[in-house]
Amino acid sequence: MQYLIASQVGNDIRKAVIDGWPTKNIVASDLRREFWDIGHELFESSQDSFPVPFIKGDVFNNDTLSTDSPPVTSSTPLNSLTTLTPLINRVSAIHTSSLFHLFSEAQQLLLAQRLSTLLVRLPGSIIFGQHGARPTKGLRVEAPPRTRTDAAGTYMFCHSPESWRKMWVEDVFAMHDESFNVKVDAQLVEVDRPEFQFEVVNPEAKFWVMNWSVEIL
Repeated sequence: MQYLIASQVGNDIRKAVIDGWPTKNIVASDLRREFWDIGHELFESSQDSFPVPFIKGDVFNNDTLSTDSPPVTSSTPLNSLTTLTPLINRVSAIHTSSLFHLFSEAQQLLLAQRLSTLLVRLPGSIIFGQHGARPTKGLRVEAPPRTRTDAAGTYMFCHSPESWRKMWVEDVFAMHDESFNVKVDAQLVEVDRPEFQFEVVNPEAKFWVMNWSVEIL
């Protein structure tokens, strides 16, 4: 089967449904259930009118995704899943936006490695999304550090298109020691960030997001 995984308030999932992706082949997952519930309020839907299963969990936690588990050989109904583990090597498309840039460089690599285990090893399987980036890999010092409740503020780590491609090709799929190839598209788009206009070190500082996809060939 082909499954699509997405998250947050579900606007990405709803667009996929409008474009023709069957709701029975979609599952949503996020750290907090509240995001999904807000989506129902925003789009005036319910679990009955929009029956996409939601899995609450931390993708870094083995209770949510145990990458050491063997692939499941039988099909499990999505609405019965409580973790992502049964979907290892069964997902055709994963959409994740505004996620990777929340983490350090090492954590972004680990996240990519864990999500890659979900993709079915067939041509056309894809993971794609958008997040903060820079023309050169490094910390986004153009903006103030992000505040945290458990520690001092930290600068956002941003990949460049070149380092992003390298990570997926050499550090993610090479980890699996598999013979197939992957195609990594990564495009920078300059964006306005008016919320930083009084806080940036350099008033002429520029900000970018990266539109990207990683497809199995």
